[in-house]
Amino acid sequence: MKGTETPETQGAETRKRRQSKAQSGGNGAAASDPEDVRATSERVAGEDIDPRVFESGKTLRDDATLMAETMTDAATEIQTYLREQATQRPYVALGAAAGVGFVLGGGLSLRLTTTLLTIGGRLLVTALWQKAAENATATTH
Repeated sequence: MKGTETPETQGAETRKRRQSKAQSGGNGAAASDPEDVRATSERVAGEDIDPRVFESGKTLRDDATLMAETMTDAATEIQTYLREQATQRPYVALGAAAGVGFVLGGGLSLRLTTTLLTIGGRLLVTALWQKAAENATATTH
């Protein structure tokens, strides 16, 4: 009759179990009663669990492991790149670190930060377009 139970009947059964447990001297905590824990584990172990649940769990674990490995590899590559840049161009690295710290520390207003990022982005795009145009003309000659 499990399929025909309504929330009201389930709630009534729960209340009845709590009342009978309270009358028998139980404190209402199922985890503290070894017999309740044993009965619950036997009930769960006896139920048929869909194998797709286990397969989904395994797939999820494998995906999470792969993602963690990928993130670790990416972090290692970034760290290597930053070390190389700091070794090759120490003053640029120091200036960049000071600039980022200043901005993150609240040294600039939002409006000024937005303006500077916009200008910097436009300069970067312009430089990239010029470089691409130079490469395109160099390969055609």
